[in-house]
Amino acid sequence: MAFQDLYQNAGSTAPSTKSNTTKPVVTPTVDTSFVKVNPSAEVLTTASKNAAPGQTAEEYLASRKGVNAQGYYGDSYDPVVASRHAANVALGISDYQADLNSGLINADGSSMNAGENKSSNVISGTNVKSTTGPTTSTDVLKSMLKGMGFNPSIVDSSTSYLTNLLSEGLEYDNAVSVFLNSKDYTLKNGTKITSPFYEAYGYLNEGLVNAKKPDELYNFVEGAKGIISKYGASEKFLSSDSLKKYVKNNVTVTDMDERLNAARLKAVSADPYQVDALIKLGHIGSAADLTDFYLDPTIGKEQLDLNRSTGAFAAEALRRAGQGITMNTESSKKYAAQLKAQGLSEAQIGQAAGTAYSNIGETLQPEVGLSNIFEGKNAGTSATIQSELEQEQINGLASDRRKRLAELATRQMQSSAGTFTGRIVSYTNSNPGGQI
Repeated sequence: MAFQDLYQNAGSTAPSTKSNTTKPVVTPTVDTSFVKVNPSAEVLTTASKNAAPGQTAEEYLASRKGVNAQGYYGDSYDPVVASRHAANVALGISDYQADLNSGLINADGSSMNAGENKSSNVISGTNVKSTTGPTTSTDVLKSMLKGMGFNPSIVDSSTSYLTNLLSEGLEYDNAVSVFLNSKDYTLKNGTKITSPFYEAYGYLNEGLVNAKKPDELYNFVEGAKGIISKYGASEKFLSSDSLKKYVKNNVTVTDMDERLNAARLKAVSADPYQVDALIKLGHIGSAADLTDFYLDPTIGKEQLDLNRSTGAFAAEALRRAGQGITMNTESSKKYAAQLKAQGLSEAQIGQAAGTAYSNIGETLQPEVGLSNIFEGKNAGTSATIQSELEQEQINGLASDRRKRLAELATRQMQSSAGTFTGRIVSYTNSNPGGQI
C-alpha cells in the first residue's frame, strides 16, 4: 500500500503535486541499541501484507531482523530519524506532516525509501533523508534528544546551548552531533561555546586512544550513579577523577555492581582470615577499607581480579596457622596467578588453596621432624619445607628432600623390623626343646 493511500484512508489528505527536491542523505550520528519485542497483531498484519508469496508474517519479520517497541524494523533502524519523528508527533503534528518533516516521505505521500508504510511505524530501506531545511525549534531538538534516551535534566539544562546551535542554521542532525560529540563550537560572531554534554559526560574520553561513543559514556555515568545509590556507597566514587579512571580501565556498570556486592558480602560474612590476608598483602588497612579495595578506580579489572584471587589463596594459609603454616606473600601471588591463568575463579582458587594447605598441615610437622633426624645441621626449616610442600600440592612436583627423607624413613623402618625379627629367631633357636 502506498503512503498516499494510507494517509487518505486515515482521513488525512496528502498534496497531489509530487516534490522532486533532492534532499541530502544523513548518516545516523547516534548508535542507540535496537531491542526486539514480540510483534503486535497490527505489526503482524502489516508484515503479512508485505511478505513474499508463501512467506509467513513471522518469516518476513525475521528477514527484517525483528521489530522494536516503536514498530521499526531492525535492518533499517535509524535512531536519529525515529527520535525526530517521535518529537514531531509529541508536538501534536499530524502523522503526514511528521513523516514529511522527518524525511520519510515525499510531499505527495510517496515513500522516500522502498515503498513501505511509516503509518504503521515501519521504516524500510537504508538511506534516510534529512529534514527540508534549518529550524529554530529548540523544543523539537530537545524532544529528539529525550527520545534518544537522554534524561530531561541534561537536555533541559542545555536549552541555551541548543538554541545557539539552531540560530547558526544547523539542522537537527548536525546540532545533535555537535552537542554529543564536540567539546566546543565557535559561533559566527567568534564566540566559543562548550557543550553541556561534554562537561557532564564527554570529558571522560580525554586521553583515551579509543574514544567511547556518547551513549556509552552517558549510560556508564548514569548507571554508576544508580549503583552507588543502590549500595549506599560514598559519592567519592562518582568524582570526575574516579569516573575517568573507571572509563580508562574499561570498568562497566555491571563490574561496579559485582564489586560492591562482593564488598557487601565480605562485610556481612566478616571472614577475619580474608580481611587479614588483604591487610598483609597491603591492599587495605582495615575491614573498613573493603569498599575502597573493590571499587579502586586506579586498576583495571584483570589486576583487581588477581588481587582478589591472591587474597583468597593467602587466607587459606592464615586459616591453618595453628598447624604451623605461615602465609608467604610471594608464594600467594605466584600460585594465585598460576591458578588464575588456568581459568579458575576467585572462589575456585580459594578452594584449591584450602585443599592444598589442609594436606600440607598434616604433613608439615612430621616432615620437619624427619629432616631434623636425618639431615642434622642441614635440616630444612619449617618455612623451607612448607615451600616445597606447596610446590608438590599445587604443581604435583615432590622435592628432592621429600623423596630422600621418604626413602630414608622407609629404610629405617625396614632395618628396625629386621633387627627385631632376628632377635626372636635367635632366641627360639637357643631353646633345645624348641619351646619358649
